[in-house]
Amino acid sequence: MSKIVLISDIHYHLFHAFSTDGGRSRLADISNVVQQCFRYCVANNIKHVAILGDIFEKRGIVDSIVYNTFAADLKLFLNAGIEVYIIPGNHDQDLISNATTANSLEPLAKLSPNLHIFSEPCLHVLGGLQGVRVQFVPYIHDTKQLQAILSGCKASYAFVHAGIAGARIQDTDYKVKEGLDLSTVDDIPIFSGHYHIPQTIGNAVYLGSPLHHSFSDTGQEKSFIELDLITGAYKRIPTLYPKFIKLQIDKIDDIYNIDSPDYYKLIVTDKTLSAEHFAHLQAHTKSYDVVYSLKKETQLFTSSIDSEFACLRKFIENEFDQGHLQLYKEAKRYLC
Repeated sequence: MSKIVLISDIHYHLFHAFSTDGGRSRLADISNVVQQCFRYCVANNIKHVAILGDIFEKRGIVDSIVYNTFAADLKLFLNAGIEVYIIPGNHDQDLISNATTANSLEPLAKLSPNLHIFSEPCLHVLGGLQGVRVQFVPYIHDTKQLQAILSGCKASYAFVHAGIAGARIQDTDYKVKEGLDLSTVDDIPIFSGHYHIPQTIGNAVYLGSPLHHSFSDTGQEKSFIELDLITGAYKRIPTLYPKFIKLQIDKIDDIYNIDSPDYYKLIVTDKTLSAEHFAHLQAHTKSYDVVYSLKKETQLFTSSIDSEFACLRKFIENEFDQGHLQLYKEAKRYLC
């Protein structure tokens, strides 16, 4: 078989937002998507999987239940005879620096001979795939170093975790100016983790995250990728997961049209919800949050954490350029 499955930006974590059990339900959502990937590999006799970074959400210290959940999911692949290749992302590393290769994945390195963890850049020949050469590159903070690695690397593909100039990081028209300049490296297919929006930039393909993690993912279709390493053809395999959905409710009884096991943020402009409305939401959603927007006062009432972040965003918009808004968005996603 010449095919390999690619997945990235899984972000195993006990996300407390929209969870009443300390984040365990959110962790189960993440694990379920990875198990979908496993079942797809078994059903289609695919014997190679590459995880392109950000396996974990939390840098430095990983909760034991989170670590054990990932290890259990990883063993599903390994026990089925599937070769697994992993590069650490910035969230998996101890420091945001290329001066260290310390990461949260190293203790797993000897779990199985089928497991390959590349904590440093490595040109690797995939066994059983007619000698296909892949350049694996974990997250490197120094863009010039990354550029040097991908220039003249003599590989058929590059699997990386990197920021690439021209990529979109949110559902806006804004594109990052920093990062790897694709015109300065070899014209080979690059598959990357790091940014969560699935997209293609020149010869580079961002896998995107395989499920929604927050309301910044609203409206995005998530997936992992099946790649034929001989022909270069690839396709996205959609995943099933609870979605983060934003809805504006202008007519209060439209609440009764909501009926799916997803996470909802409801912006209510009509009037306050009754006990019956809340009972319906409790029974017909996975979880929800309600924001009241009063038309007359044009004032948005939010939770205290949203209010604090709203002030932070206003400060950043006033004091810095558009690019710095990503700091705000990442900070809110990390803390919430």
